[in-house]
Amino acid sequence: MKFKFFNKFTDKFDSFLNEFEIVDLKMFALKVSGNHLTSFFEMNDKNSFAFEVQENTITFTDKSKKTTKIDDEKFEHLPNLLGHIREALLFKIENAKEMIHKHPHIEAPKEGELKGEEWIRVSTTILKESLNKVEADPNLMLEGNIFIGQMGPEDIFTIRLQCYNLDFTYSFLANGALNVAIYDDKNYDRGHAKEAAYMGEFYNNRPQILDQIFQVIFEILKNGQFKIFA
Repeated sequence: MKFKFFNKFTDKFDSFLNEFEIVDLKMFALKVSGNHLTSFFEMNDKNSFAFEVQENTITFTDKSKKTTKIDDEKFEHLPNLLGHIREALLFKIENAKEMIHKHPHIEAPKEGELKGEEWIRVSTTILKESLNKVEADPNLMLEGNIFIGQMGPEDIFTIRLQCYNLDFTYSFLANGALNVAIYDDKNYDRGHAKEAAYMGEFYNNRPQILDQIFQVIFEILKNGQFKIFA
């Protein structure tokens, strides 16, 4: 399936995008901070490209690292770009679900798994409440960083979500287990916490654990200025 961002753009974009296949998407990253959005795509062949949106300007960085700025004052291209960012994210979310389906045998969750699920549920509920307040209060700024796909030297499939003070990492292990680490920077800068506030491994309730993080991601992308999941 061809993956195109714009029906009509420039010859440079058309030539590049005609070669792009969504099935070759290895890792997708998205950063949203107020009216500033950055998306990054890494392919299986190690080539990468990125889009940055700020105010009325879209900046495209191609696989040769050359940048092109486009004035999008009339918002002719932004809706299409956001639509395809949504498509890329949904594609990687399906990849994550497939990782669980590879190891389908599930029993009743163990006590530790249930306690961990509750810890994550409480944390993500607080985040979702904070994200929903953005729509009601223009003085609040929505912030969220999302990484999903194969990462690191061992290409471990990972979901990482940074939202306000919390930093979640979901690592899909070779034995089918889902390792979760959550850092809480509280009122400090990102990365202040050196030890995880929570760390656990899940198997029997992996779908529920995965759903918790997806709910926060959808809240990030349906609120704020860009409303990728409006």
